[in-house]
Amino acid sequence: MLWERRQLPGGWLYLVSFDLWVCDEDGVMSTASTRMWVDAPFHARPIDGVDPAGPAHRRLAHPYPRPPLIPRPRV
Repeated sequence: MLWERRQLPGGWLYLVSFDLWVCDEDGVMSTASTRMWVDAPFHARPIDGVDPAGPAHRRLAHPYPRPPLIPRPRV
């Protein structure tokens, strides 16, 4: 499941969750849910027919944010 996405200068980060099969000491199988961040386009790509606008996202305000201007003292 896709939970969130965040824009970076070179692509996007996606917070995804999925279930893993785990085996306890007695050999009983169950599932455990986990979440992790993956980056696109390196580790993820859109699925055909799925609208990527659904999950919450955080875009950068500007591709290269500038630091605030600080007035120089007069000499």
